[in-house]
Amino acid sequence: MTMGTRLKGMRQVKGWSQAEVADQLVISRQSISKWELDQSLPDLTMLKKLAILYDFSLDELLQLKEEKIMALTGMTAQDMAEKTVKLLCPNQVPTETQITFLEEKFFIPISHQLAPEKVLWQTVIPALPTGVGSNLTAECPTDTEESRLYQQYFRGDNGYYLILTAAGLFKTTPVEWFETKKLKRILFDELEILALAPYFDTKHTMGNKSALFYGKKNGNYDLFAIQKPAAEALMQVMTYLDPEAVFFKQYTKLYGLKLSKLWRKKKRLTDE
Repeated sequence: MTMGTRLKGMRQVKGWSQAEVADQLVISRQSISKWELDQSLPDLTMLKKLAILYDFSLDELLQLKEEKIMALTGMTAQDMAEKTVKLLCPNQVPTETQITFLEEKFFIPISHQLAPEKVLWQTVIPALPTGVGSNLTAECPTDTEESRLYQQYFRGDNGYYLILTAAGLFKTTPVEWFETKKLKRILFDELEILALAPYFDTKHTMGNKSALFYGKKNGNYDLFAIQKPAAEALMQVMTYLDPEAVFFKQYTKLYGLKLSKLWRKKKRLTDE
């Protein structure tokens, strides 16, 4: 889409004629016409005025956000597999069998399902097979060969996998994926907030964890404990995806469980 086409579309959304826009900018109607026909370009001063008039950011007006997103390098299935094995098996040397299994049976099929969207960020939250943190239940049987192999290769883990694209956040567990081939979608359009915060309050020093919290416009929410390097990588990606911080927030004083508590009480989560 050209600059002229974007300017014309923005004017039409407002319901204004070229003459009405020209009057507000104190310029000739011919100037507006030339911009919309791509015969000339507004200078930076006029671009700023147009952004205010049409209620768009300069990034949106110039389509810089889309260009920045396109410039982001998507993660390959091999990259994700290698990184994930290190998180699942921190105290052992990853085997080629483990990496190949995750790459070919898990990340390549998921990447194909998400296409043409690129995977921009991904992490895993390991979970024990039994007890606190387990996702293995009677409602989640391991019927497929892939499920059984995964359990064998990764000591019964069935933790959450979180995957981010330019469209939103996707989550699944290995068993859920191998048994249903479905991802749960949390699209950015559905979110009121996506936030990073310390997982514990300042009185605790347990672990190297950050809280990833999301709250949807319909009231649903979830909270995850992710490694700090994963949180830092997510922050970098979100500066491209939400440069105006419309829904992505970072907290230093509020901690994860407090965010959930405030959300449940329907208290608005504002900037610090």
